[in-house]
Amino acid sequence: TGDAIWADRAEDVAFNSLPAALTPDLRGLHYLTAPNMVQLDAGDKRPLLENGGPMLAYAATHHRCCQHNVSLGWPTFARCAWMATRDGGLAAVFYAPCAVEANTAGGTSVRIVEDTRYPFDETITLRIECREPTRFPLYLRIPAWCSEPAVVLNGRTVAVPARKTPDAGWFWRPGACEGQADWLRIERRFEPGDVIELKLPQRLRVVRWRLNRDSVSVHLGPLAFSLKIAERRQPWDGVEGWPGWEVFPESAWNFGLDIDPDDPRGLELRRKPGEPAEQPFEPDAAPIELTAPARRVGDWGLESNGLIGRVPASPVRADGPIEAVTLVPMGCCRLRVSAFPVAGG
Repeated sequence: TGDAIWADRAEDVAFNSLPAALTPDLRGLHYLTAPNMVQLDAGDKRPLLENGGPMLAYAATHHRCCQHNVSLGWPTFARCAWMATRDGGLAAVFYAPCAVEANTAGGTSVRIVEDTRYPFDETITLRIECREPTRFPLYLRIPAWCSEPAVVLNGRTVAVPARKTPDAGWFWRPGACEGQADWLRIERRFEPGDVIELKLPQRLRVVRWRLNRDSVSVHLGPLAFSLKIAERRQPWDGVEGWPGWEVFPESAWNFGLDIDPDDPRGLELRRKPGEPAEQPFEPDAAPIELTAPARRVGDWGLESNGLIGRVPASPVRADGPIEAVTLVPMGCCRLRVSAFPVAGG
């Protein structure tokens, strides 16, 4: 359709839910992935889940069609990272380290090399490679969460139009967006060796979920964050080379965030130096961590069948001392709490 909102939605799934649905070695899948999951055992969760059977444990031999369908996720994401446009241009749909070679308007072949640590960083560098100068339009997706994108071409700042203000009914994830997902169009006579630097400033934001008991979630750019929970894996129903796992918590998880959702100054961001690990979607490999003030919510526990209990309504009474907890990207966590109650006195 050309509507950038679909790329925003696909990116949200790719960087948050998809990695969490798989074991880090990509050899095990569980059927259901949710923002709050603190025990992934093989027990039946009916009637709290409509589906029966081992919906939460990781395996390579269950869930029928899901095992081969999920394998299409990352290849399809890569295949759609760049797309052609009807006016003979190229569109950067998803940002990742990659290269694309395609014919542009007039039939000239152009190669674009993309260098970035996105989504763990906010800068994307594009290098134009072509045999001769060629004119074509280049479209850069500006995500809805980014309010002040910036573009530098060969060291000189390019004027960027002001972001659109969305209609009240536009938001597909209430409160998580700054504006409307859109495209920045750059049309010029590109020269061999041109360098475009796109900056998508990522600022911390807290989303309040009115329909989920006023719980809150924490976001940075396209990433949602989850509580880092120590994990204990227990082998379950695997085959040679393709182990199955149940995953149990080895640290406390029942926290409410001790923050003001409208002014979350207590959140501290730390980016790890260097390149991300080859598999960054593991708790200890997370390229970004947040520290947040939190309090234990004593009466928030597991249901009798091992599912996490319903998130307490905010503000929740939490009399314990303030503790500093670590949040990492949701995709890094097999066990996670991503929708938190707000702790009150």
